[in-house]
Amino acid sequence: MLKLQRQLRNVKSNNVCRLCDIFLRLPVRSAGAKLDIKMFASIESQATDIFSAAVKAVLPRKMVENTLKIHGNVLSVEGTDYNLKHNIYVVGFGKAVIGMARTVDDLLREHIVHGVVSVPCGIQATLAALGRKDMLLKQGSNIKICEGAENNLPDEAAHRTAMTILRLAQGLTEKDILLVLISGGGSALLPAPIPPITLQEKQHVTKLLGSAGATIQELNTVRRQISLLKGGELAKAAYPAKVVTLILSDIIGDTIDLIASGPTVINYPQSLTGLADRDQLPAVTYRSRRPSKIQFVVRCVGYVLEQMARMVQQTLLVQLRLSGR
Repeated sequence: MLKLQRQLRNVKSNNVCRLCDIFLRLPVRSAGAKLDIKMFASIESQATDIFSAAVKAVLPRKMVENTLKIHGNVLSVEGTDYNLKHNIYVVGFGKAVIGMARTVDDLLREHIVHGVVSVPCGIQATLAALGRKDMLLKQGSNIKICEGAENNLPDEAAHRTAMTILRLAQGLTEKDILLVLISGGGSALLPAPIPPITLQEKQHVTKLLGSAGATIQELNTVRRQISLLKGGELAKAAYPAKVVTLILSDIIGDTIDLIASGPTVINYPQSLTGLADRDQLPAVTYRSRRPSKIQFVVRCVGYVLEQMARMVQQTLLVQLRLSGR
């Protein structure tokens, strides 16, 4: 597992020091006194330079190029080597993955068999309008860009893309390499509820938990348990292929299981005691359809949650009967 950390390598420290020094030496002025326009113009210019340097340092292209090293037919990622032989598959989801996908395509195009990337609605048109065609895939790319999750909410378009990603992962062999690109916003772009739970029901669950004050950890715990792809399920689906994940973090502390709900991170069920203690939430027991997952208790609101609990338990019982357990 690879974690891409934000590193502001290009920020000019002398500019930062100068800017701080200018602010510290600013005289205290009485009301109505004239301000030194030239001084503030200089401050604005230096602040803009610092901001631009920081943004350039965390652009997807630079970070991906610093991580993926190609030596002939060998891909090196943080000290681990992978043999390249037209055996790369690419999937991605998040607000920044379109730029990551372009860089990956530039570096590995001759070895990429197929790819599917889920990105926000309208992002391609926006980048084109801003003149950032360097972040868009070139013609002839084997990576397909799919837009969805309008207004940052999971929708049918994102769900179709998620299921396409699942089918791609399930078809891989031990000779293949799955390159997974993840950034902030990936959770809404990868909705794949466990049947018979519907996308609408999963959306309703999320809204109810959020309105009841659930933390992001509690929300992601529920999301992972009712998802076909989150909580490490994407990595499981890709087995026995090798999985390399590039994560562009938008979370302080870089907690990778929270970014897009951790599709390639092992799911360790977390305690929901804090949520269960809230008096306004009736008790509902959920059990994963997978016998390997432990049972956990969530207190949630509403009829829909109770129905979902029954459906998940019924699915588990059917699976147990089919497996002869």
